Amino acid sequence: DTRRQLVRIALHDPLTDLPNRSLLETWVAAEIAASQQKGTQAAVVFIDLNRFKHVNDAYGHHTGDLLMQSVADRLRSLRRPGDRVLRSGGDEFVLVC
Repeated sequence: DTRRQLVRIALHDPLTDLPNRSLLETWVAAEIAASQQKGTQAAVVFIDLNRFKHVNDAYGHHTGDLLMQSVADRLRSLRRPGDRVLRSGGDEFVLVC
Protein backbone atom coordinates (compact mmCIF):
# COMPACT_ATOMS: atom_id res chain seq x y z
CA ASP A 1 0.00 0.00 0.00
CA THR A 2 1.45 3.36 -1.07
CA ARG A 3 0.36 5.29 2.01
CA ARG A 4 2.02 2.77 4.32
CA GLN A 5 5.24 2.99 2.31
CA LEU A 6 5.23 6.79 2.47
CA VAL A 7 4.71 6.73 6.24
CA ARG A 8 7.58 4.24 6.62
CA ILE A 9 9.86 6.42 4.51
CA ALA A 10 8.94 9.48 6.57
CA LEU A 11 9.59 7.74 9.90
CA HIS A 12 12.74 5.71 9.14
CA ASP A 13 16.34 6.47 8.32
CA PRO A 14 17.06 5.10 4.83
CA LEU A 15 20.66 4.13 5.62
CA THR A 16 20.15 2.13 8.82
CA ASP A 17 16.41 1.37 8.54
CA LEU A 18 16.07 2.52 12.14
CA PRO A 19 13.25 4.84 13.10
CA ASN A 20 14.29 8.49 12.87
CA ARG A 21 14.03 11.38 15.31
CA SER A 22 10.41 12.09 14.38
CA LEU A 23 9.39 9.26 16.74
CA LEU A 24 11.62 10.31 19.64
CA GLU A 25 9.23 12.68 21.41
CA THR A 26 6.35 10.21 21.13
CA TRP A 27 8.46 7.33 22.45
CA VAL A 28 9.87 9.31 25.38
CA ALA A 29 6.41 10.54 26.38
CA ALA A 30 5.05 6.99 26.20
CA GLU A 31 7.92 5.60 28.29
CA ILE A 32 7.52 8.31 30.93
CA ALA A 33 3.78 7.65 31.16
CA ALA A 34 4.30 3.88 31.36
CA SER A 35 7.01 4.17 33.99
CA GLN A 36 4.87 6.49 36.12
CA GLN A 37 1.97 4.09 35.87
CA LYS A 38 4.11 1.08 36.80
CA GLY A 39 6.23 2.88 39.38
CA THR A 40 9.41 2.14 37.41
CA GLN A 41 11.99 4.32 35.70
CA ALA A 42 12.70 5.09 32.08
CA ALA A 43 16.01 6.10 30.53
CA VAL A 44 16.98 7.95 27.38
CA VAL A 45 20.55 7.34 26.25
CA PHE A 46 22.07 9.62 23.62
CA ILE A 47 24.95 8.04 21.69
CA ASP A 48 27.22 10.29 19.64
CA LEU A 49 30.07 8.75 17.65
CA ASN A 50 33.11 10.91 18.29
CA ARG A 51 35.34 11.73 15.35
CA PHE A 52 32.94 10.21 12.82
CA LYS A 53 33.76 13.02 10.39
CA HIS A 54 37.34 11.75 10.42
CA VAL A 55 36.14 8.34 9.19
CA ASN A 56 34.34 9.95 6.26
CA ASP A 57 37.28 12.22 5.46
CA ALA A 58 39.94 9.53 5.76
CA TYR A 59 38.15 6.48 4.36
CA GLY A 60 35.26 7.87 2.31
CA HIS A 61 31.52 8.08 2.71
CA HIS A 62 30.97 4.46 1.71
CA THR A 63 33.03 3.34 4.71
CA GLY A 64 31.22 5.84 6.91
CA ASP A 65 27.89 4.41 5.75
CA LEU A 66 29.07 0.88 6.53
CA LEU A 67 30.09 2.04 10.01
CA MET A 68 26.64 3.62 10.61
CA GLN A 69 24.95 0.40 9.50
CA SER A 70 27.22 -1.65 11.73
CA VAL A 71 26.49 0.55 14.76
CA ALA A 72 22.75 0.33 14.04
CA ASP A 73 22.97 -3.47 13.81
CA ARG A 74 24.93 -3.65 17.07
CA LEU A 75 22.44 -1.45 18.92
CA ARG A 76 19.53 -3.52 17.58
CA SER A 77 21.21 -6.70 18.79
CA LEU A 78 21.88 -5.29 22.28
CA ARG A 79 18.46 -3.87 23.05
CA ARG A 80 16.21 -5.65 25.50
CA PRO A 81 12.55 -6.42 24.84
CA GLY A 82 10.70 -3.12 25.06
CA ASP A 83 13.79 -0.98 24.38
CA ARG A 84 13.73 1.23 21.32
CA VAL A 85 16.64 2.49 19.27
CA LEU A 86 16.62 5.19 16.62
CA ARG A 87 19.03 7.22 14.55
CA SER A 88 18.49 10.84 15.40
CA GLY A 89 20.71 12.07 12.57
CA GLY A 90 24.28 12.25 11.42
CA ASP A 91 26.38 10.23 13.84
CA GLU A 92 23.83 10.18 16.68
CA PHE A 93 21.66 7.39 18.00
CA VAL A 94 19.16 7.29 20.85
CA LEU A 95 18.16 4.35 23.01
CA VAL A 96 14.87 4.62 24.91
CA CYS A 97 14.47 2.05 27.66
